[in-house]
Amino acid sequence: MEPFFQQSWLFRGLPQSVMQNIYALGEVVEIRPGEVLISEGTFSGYLFFIIEGDLRVVLAEDLDRSLGLTVARRGPGDLLGEYSFFDRRLPAVTVVAEVPSRVFRMTHRSLRVFLIDDPESRATIYENMLVYLVGRLRDQDLELQVFGM
Repeated sequence: MEPFFQQSWLFRGLPQSVMQNIYALGEVVEIRPGEVLISEGTFSGYLFFIIEGDLRVVLAEDLDRSLGLTVARRGPGDLLGEYSFFDRRLPAVTVVAEVPSRVFRMTHRSLRVFLIDDPESRATIYENMLVYLVGRLRDQDLELQVFGM
């Protein structure tokens, strides 16, 4: 298991054995610059934990899903695919790698199945995700204040 995984906010509070089992559910994937990780309107079914790199979150224009309005940037320690994990809807944005990047990828389904029989770990992971998402919302609120909205 790689150090990023053991130090991740997502798995904070879990026993080492549970972290090892979750790590076995996924894989580390190399992403090339310009590669689309998530496409607007296309189900991927994956959670992506960014190990290294810089990814751009885009509201796509027409058929070229890599162009459009950049609404956010995500980097090491960030999570992608979490909205669809929770609401099971298609992504509303496209995510494109800006530089060579590495992510830990696991399917929504594999994590859900794993957590069915472990309510303590499920509660810990869901709480960690909630804290992360609320933090992002607060950051967006601050950005809106800066722009006088």
